[in-house]
Amino acid sequence: NNYKIFKVGYLENVNSPVLLTTYEDFIDYISTFKNNYYDGEGNAVSSSTDALKVQYNQDYFYENNLAIYYAPTNSGSIKIRNVRTIIKSDTLEAVYELEIPEVGTMDMSGFMITIETDKSIKHVK
Repeated sequence: NNYKIFKVGYLENVNSPVLLTTYEDFIDYISTFKNNYYDGEGNAVSSSTDALKVQYNQDYFYENNLAIYYAPTNSGSIKIRNVRTIIKSDTLEAVYELEIPEVGTMDMSGFMITIETDKSIKHVK
Protein backbone atom coordinates (compact mmCIF):
# COMPACT_ATOMS: atom_id res chain seq x y z
CA ASN A 1 0.00 0.00 0.00
CA ASN A 2 1.21 3.50 -0.69
CA TYR A 3 -0.49 5.21 2.25
CA LYS A 4 0.08 5.67 5.97
CA ILE A 5 -2.29 6.87 8.67
CA PHE A 6 -1.22 9.02 11.61
CA LYS A 7 -3.49 10.03 14.48
CA VAL A 8 -2.61 13.69 14.94
CA GLY A 9 -5.32 15.16 17.10
CA TYR A 10 -7.99 17.70 16.28
CA LEU A 11 -7.02 20.89 14.52
CA GLU A 12 -9.16 23.62 12.99
CA ASN A 13 -8.60 25.26 9.63
CA VAL A 14 -6.26 22.62 8.20
CA ASN A 15 -5.74 22.91 4.45
CA SER A 16 -6.75 19.50 3.10
CA PRO A 17 -6.24 17.74 0.83
CA VAL A 18 -2.85 19.03 -0.28
CA LEU A 19 -0.30 17.83 -2.81
CA LEU A 20 3.22 18.53 -1.61
CA THR A 21 5.81 18.62 -4.36
CA THR A 22 8.87 19.93 -2.51
CA TYR A 23 10.58 19.17 0.77
CA GLU A 24 10.18 22.79 1.83
CA ASP A 25 6.39 22.65 1.32
CA PHE A 26 6.31 19.39 3.28
CA ILE A 27 8.18 20.91 6.24
CA ASP A 28 5.88 23.96 6.25
CA TYR A 29 2.77 21.78 6.14
CA ILE A 30 3.69 19.30 8.88
CA SER A 31 4.65 22.14 11.21
CA THR A 32 0.88 22.77 11.42
CA PHE A 33 0.52 19.57 13.43
CA LYS A 34 2.83 20.68 16.27
CA ASN A 35 4.57 17.30 16.63
CA ASN A 36 1.42 15.40 17.69
CA TYR A 37 2.15 12.18 15.79
CA TYR A 38 0.47 8.89 16.69
CA ASP A 39 -0.11 5.67 14.77
CA GLY A 40 -3.59 4.42 13.84
CA GLU A 41 -3.93 2.74 17.24
CA GLY A 42 -3.16 5.94 19.17
CA ASN A 43 0.38 4.92 20.17
CA ALA A 44 2.92 7.73 20.19
CA VAL A 45 5.19 7.37 17.17
CA SER A 46 7.50 10.27 17.88
CA SER A 47 7.50 13.33 20.05
CA SER A 48 8.70 15.30 17.05
CA THR A 49 8.38 15.34 13.29
CA ASP A 50 11.80 13.72 12.98
CA ALA A 51 10.38 10.34 11.92
CA LEU A 52 8.44 11.89 9.04
CA LYS A 53 11.41 14.04 8.01
CA VAL A 54 13.56 10.93 7.69
CA GLN A 55 10.93 9.05 5.69
CA TYR A 56 10.12 11.98 3.40
CA ASN A 57 13.44 13.70 3.01
CA GLN A 58 14.78 15.96 0.26
CA ASP A 59 15.64 12.94 -1.91
CA TYR A 60 12.06 11.62 -1.76
CA PHE A 61 10.69 14.77 -3.41
CA TYR A 62 13.08 14.62 -6.39
CA GLU A 63 10.98 11.85 -7.95
CA ASN A 64 7.79 11.81 -5.86
CA ASN A 65 4.96 13.90 -4.50
CA LEU A 66 3.08 13.41 -1.26
CA ALA A 67 -0.68 13.82 -0.97
CA ILE A 68 -1.97 14.52 2.52
CA TYR A 69 -5.57 14.30 3.65
CA TYR A 70 -6.62 15.48 7.10
CA ALA A 71 -9.74 13.82 8.50
CA PRO A 72 -11.07 15.43 11.70
CA THR A 73 -13.32 13.29 13.91
CA ASN A 74 -15.63 14.14 16.81
CA SER A 75 -14.33 11.19 18.88
CA GLY A 76 -10.89 9.76 19.55
CA SER A 77 -12.30 6.24 19.30
CA ILE A 78 -13.17 6.60 15.61
CA LYS A 79 -10.73 4.88 13.24
CA ILE A 80 -9.94 5.20 9.52
CA ARG A 81 -10.10 2.03 7.43
CA ASN A 82 -10.27 0.81 3.84
CA VAL A 83 -8.29 3.65 2.30
CA ARG A 84 -8.47 3.47 -1.49
CA THR A 85 -7.02 5.74 -4.12
CA ILE A 86 -8.63 6.68 -7.40
CA ILE A 87 -6.47 8.16 -10.14
CA LYS A 88 -8.05 9.90 -13.13
CA SER A 89 -5.55 11.44 -15.50
CA ASP A 90 -3.28 13.55 -13.25
CA THR A 91 -5.69 13.76 -10.29
CA LEU A 92 -5.61 11.62 -7.15
CA GLU A 93 -8.61 11.12 -4.91
CA ALA A 94 -8.58 9.23 -1.60
CA VAL A 95 -11.67 7.42 -0.39
CA TYR A 96 -11.85 5.96 3.10
CA GLU A 97 -14.33 4.71 5.67
CA LEU A 98 -14.75 5.73 9.27
CA GLU A 99 -15.09 2.93 11.81
CA ILE A 100 -17.44 4.35 14.45
CA PRO A 101 -17.91 2.38 17.68
CA GLU A 102 -21.32 2.12 19.35
CA VAL A 103 -20.01 4.09 22.32
CA GLY A 104 -17.57 6.86 21.54
CA THR A 105 -15.38 9.09 23.62
CA MET A 106 -15.88 12.80 24.11
CA ASP A 107 -12.47 13.81 22.76
CA MET A 108 -12.18 15.31 19.32
CA SER A 109 -9.38 13.89 17.23
CA GLY A 110 -8.11 13.67 13.67
CA PHE A 111 -6.06 11.63 11.24
CA MET A 112 -3.45 12.50 8.67
CA ILE A 113 -3.46 10.15 5.69
CA THR A 114 -0.28 10.36 3.60
CA ILE A 115 -0.31 8.92 0.08
CA GLU A 116 2.90 8.54 -1.89
CA THR A 117 2.64 9.41 -5.59
CA ASP A 118 4.95 9.94 -8.51
CA LYS A 119 5.39 13.31 -10.22
CA SER A 120 2.65 12.56 -12.78
CA ILE A 121 0.03 13.48 -10.14
CA LYS A 122 -0.66 17.21 -10.32
CA HIS A 123 -3.94 17.55 -8.36
CA VAL A 124 -5.73 16.04 -5.36
CA LYS A 125 -9.37 16.07 -4.38
